[in-house]
Amino acid sequence: MWLCAAVLCVFGTVLKAQPTDEADTGTVAWKRRLHLLRILEAPSIHVYAGVGRLGREGLEQAVRDPGVIVVEIGSAELKPRVQRAGVLEYERDYLVLGVGSSGLGVRQHDEGLAYRWWRFGLGQEEGYGYRVGEQSALLLTHGGGMRWTVMAFPDTVVAGVAPFHKRLRFGVARDGALIVQVSPVVGVGLSFERSVVFPAHLVWKHLGSSLIEGVGHVVIEQFVQRVLRARTPAAAPVVSFVLHNGFAIGWYELLRNRMNWPFASAPPLTMDVLRLHVQWLF
Repeated sequence: MWLCAAVLCVFGTVLKAQPTDEADTGTVAWKRRLHLLRILEAPSIHVYAGVGRLGREGLEQAVRDPGVIVVEIGSAELKPRVQRAGVLEYERDYLVLGVGSSGLGVRQHDEGLAYRWWRFGLGQEEGYGYRVGEQSALLLTHGGGMRWTVMAFPDTVVAGVAPFHKRLRFGVARDGALIVQVSPVVGVGLSFERSVVFPAHLVWKHLGSSLIEGVGHVVIEQFVQRVLRARTPAAAPVVSFVLHNGFAIGWYELLRNRMNWPFASAPPLTMDVLRLHVQWLF
């Protein structure tokens, strides 16, 4: 889905950037430079800590619950959307680096496979919220992105996890968050992330599966836009949060058995993580 979206975005940008006359050429060039510097204009830092659960369909060996620490650096924008209803719009693009380990988990002495992983990637988070007073806001978001993960099982490598042991594997993630922006700069939140790690990257099947998922989110967002223009725009943040995240959870349930559902493919490694986080919007 993200590759398709990137291609469409680039294509759309090229079409919009075609100058109509020589006088517009300089303006287009400056807009391009400003877009590249957006991360410098609206930088953001997010730090997450959480606990999770790892598994794979058909894996008989028990695995320990991990602890997770994640840092995301990117650009974030929070702006009014419907002034009369106090509705805000939130959008963030980011790079992510995370570490997870059964040694960081709450129940470190439980029986099961021990493991650790490093993860990096990129993603996008968006949603809507409500203005609370002059300086605060309540945000309801959804998002996700692409992830690359390196895992290691130091004790025992059973057949069900052998494709992931000390190998760089591609995967995707979806998350939803409830954020209290206590000031224009600092916010605290609670989020849930569901991700899958592919034992192998079947490019065309992945693109087909992601396209179907992407269409679902586009249809939902069109419905949310109609709510924003209707008689009760204040309902839009809740509607967006429930529909987007509900669809994502349902979709990732389908991926548990087939990593590229509905196409025939092997089950992925799944990770569910409940996270607390602090964010800074500069």
